[in-house]
Amino acid sequence: MAGYRIEPDGTHVLEIDESELASAEALHAEIARTLSFPAYYGGNLAALSDCLEDLDEPTCIAVRRAPMANRRPWFDGFCRVIERASNENPRLRFEELATALPETTLDDILVRLESIDARLDALQAQPAAAAPAPAAPAAAPLAAAARETCRNLASGSDGDRFKCGSCGCRVSDYLEETRQLIDGLRYCPLCGREVTNPEGSNALGWVGELI
Repeated sequence: MAGYRIEPDGTHVLEIDESELASAEALHAEIARTLSFPAYYGGNLAALSDCLEDLDEPTCIAVRRAPMANRRPWFDGFCRVIERASNENPRLRFEELATALPETTLDDILVRLESIDARLDALQAQPAAAAPAPAAPAAAPLAAAARETCRNLASGSDGDRFKCGSCGCRVSDYLEETRQLIDGLRYCPLCGREVTNPEGSNALGWVGELI
């Protein structure tokens, strides 16, 4: 928990390693014993401050903090009290030593490296993944749907020049003034179906009004 020595110049040096501390009570007891505090020492930070300010012997308290993950929250109070007392007592010096590295640092690194090596070996041992199958070529666009057709069912006897066999649309030439000559009625003017009468049938002719 603490190391103690006397330097050739008579300075009493107390080294405290936070990583080795068991409890605040144990540290109070160790400091009191090492620095010969009076029997009535109260074992608290206020009593510690009083006794440190009253030290007659040249004394150095050197503190080595633990890594952040292992620090004792209560030890911060000890450090503040010791540093404050060193400002009040010229015979007391406070030093903060370099933070100790965890003893397991190298071991941890080796373990992690071994774990990485094992993972790499496992990956290399796996069979190569099959190459993804080439994407199926996009389906050729469907041919344009055949246009729906109809037949001209007009007989001519009823005055119709066109009668759609699908929707029943009729084109009459009753109104002579509206007639016009075309190359043939190729599509039903109502449903749009293509007229597919055989050549020479009555799919061609005059177009008048829709009735």
